[in-house]
Amino acid sequence: MRNRKLYKLHLIDGAVSRGDWYAPRLLEFSMAMASQGGMANLADVALTGADGRQLLANGDFSAGLAHWFFSSDRHHMHWHIKSLFMNVLFDQGLLGAALWGLLLAGALWRTSLGGFAVVGLFDSLVDVPRVAWLFYLLVLVAWTLPREPLAPYTLQKQ
Repeated sequence: MRNRKLYKLHLIDGAVSRGDWYAPRLLEFSMAMASQGGMANLADVALTGADGRQLLANGDFSAGLAHWFFSSDRHHMHWHIKSLFMNVLFDQGLLGAALWGLLLAGALWRTSLGGFAVVGLFDSLVDVPRVAWLFYLLVLVAWTLPREPLAPYTLQKQ
């Protein structure tokens, strides 16, 4: 390997916390490149606690990309699936996509969420948490609607 460099950075003790036992915080470790067109060849990434314990899982990439998620703040189109159905298939697998399809079909049968599904043919709409939350809330509401429409109220003369 050419240009192999070892970088070390010491964090201030106590700066990173998992939070209290009743309200733990999720932690994430991220790395970024500031220059365009560059390439990073990562072979062994380590984050060691003050007690000497390794805090990263799969830092040597021996299990492939398990525990790693690659993204881009500026050029996200390389990592973006432009189809809602393909996005669900990629995230959940074949069984998850089939169950999701049944969930959506049931909601479409009871309401008019068809517009969301049509737009989903050409864009992934559930990778934005607020939009995904609203969609799944509407699906839940659709599934809890009464099966039979209520009979209209009629006034009777006395």
